Amino acid sequence: MREQTLDMYHQEARVLLSRFLDPALAATRMDMAQALRPEPNDYARVFLPTVAEAARTGYSVLWENLPPWPVRDDQVRLEIAVARSEDFVERNERAQHFPGGYLSIASQLQPGQIWVCWEFIAPSREAGVAMDGLVSLGTRWAWFPKPWKVLPSAPPLLPMRHFSE
Repeated sequence: MREQTLDMYHQEARVLLSRFLDPALAATRMDMAQALRPEPNDYARVFLPTVAEAARTGYSVLWENLPPWPVRDDQVRLEIAVARSEDFVERNERAQHFPGGYLSIASQLQPGQIWVCWEFIAPSREAGVAMDGLVSLGTRWAWFPKPWKVLPSAPPLLPMRHFSE
């Protein structure tokens, strides 16, 4: 996959996630988050068949009681990282920007999927609210946060560097 293609996904994710920082849309954040709920067939598109049902079951708890996205009014900066599923297997530079849990479940992800992690940050801060698990499904995005928490156990994690743009 060419870098310019990843740049395109980066820009699409920026447009989508920037809406969560818009004060005029603050009252609709829960609706915007609910719109990212995976459809039943999405689990098989994102996870291998051997774990897709475990993912669906694990995420059902999240979607039944979706917590509010923890975005504060002073968090106006958005940092985004984009990677392919294969990047977690290869443990390359793009994978380094994601939580370490992705390396532990890399072998359970469908190849070819684009994953996004991001951080909402206040201007005077170096770090903010880090989130992950946004996946491009062609014409829409779905949210699969912290997939290592819902998938069967995998090999131990390697240390990861802190996300920075």
